Amino acid sequence: EFCCVMFAITTTAFSYGSTYLPSKYYGFGFALGSIIYLIMAVIRLMKYTKRLPYYILSKQPLLLEPKKGLGTKLYLRFFNQMEN
Repeated sequence: EFCCVMFAITTTAFSYGSTYLPSKYYGFGFALGSIIYLIMAVIRLMKYTKRLPYYILSKQPLLLEPKKGLGTKLYLRFFNQMEN
């Protein structure tokens, strides 16, 4: 979420700033904002993958928790109709 907001802010700000430059530089504001977004996203991804064993092994529930979402209800309804 944070990266997306920063992408929107930086591309808008740099694009607005590039309007004061000659017309051949108009796209550089968006490109610069995109590069900043790429750097921020890679940093966040590196932080996440550094803790990946925790997310895979430790964050799992000890007991199986039954799913209670809309998709499960639709699946069970369809599955029960197929058996009958």
